[in-house]
Amino acid sequence: VCVCVCVCGVCACVYPRNCVVFGLWQSDDPRYLNRMYHHFAVSTHNLVDLGHFHSLVLSIFSHQRTDHLLTNMFTLYFFGTSTLYDLGVRRFFTLYFTGGMVGFLGWMVWNNFRPNNTKTNRKTPSLGASGAISAVVTWSVLTRPLSLVYVFGIVPLPGAVFGAAFVGQDLYHMYVGTSDSVAHSAHVNGALCGGIFWLMWRNSILV
Repeated sequence: VCVCVCVCGVCACVYPRNCVVFGLWQSDDPRYLNRMYHHFAVSTHNLVDLGHFHSLVLSIFSHQRTDHLLTNMFTLYFFGTSTLYDLGVRRFFTLYFTGGMVGFLGWMVWNNFRPNNTKTNRKTPSLGASGAISAVVTWSVLTRPLSLVYVFGIVPLPGAVFGAAFVGQDLYHMYVGTSDSVAHSAHVNGALCGGIFWLMWRNSILV
């Protein structure tokens, strides 16, 4: 019962805020959208030039597309339940938001210094909970590597195999430099954060 209450509490905290911010993005007013990009998206311009460090947190709640929002929220529910059970609410949110922020920062550094591609524009934005979700997924599959994950609800894969494929495809796209508008480096850095948290937990460093 306690776990169910915690899961419902986490959903009540995250899901409504994501939906509200998603609704805010649906405006057609260019000036309004410009303000959204300044506060609900991460970019080199926002962080370095404007000092909008709050965007690192606000952008975790920020999704422009329906498929992006739904995919992240379904994934959070299915992998977040076991992670929340292991960590408790406080440490779960620490993992979630740290994974999101580390993901954004890693994306920004990679896009400014990657060797095999041109640098992105300083105003190119990144947004969404994908880095945070990657941290949660990584924690979950490292904790339960043999538990089956049903891809698309059909194909069963052990957690370790799913996790390797999950991170591997992002690493591939990250280094190849595909132009699919997905922040693959944010996913990879979020996953790295989840792995570090897991190691800290295993060695009783995480309090």
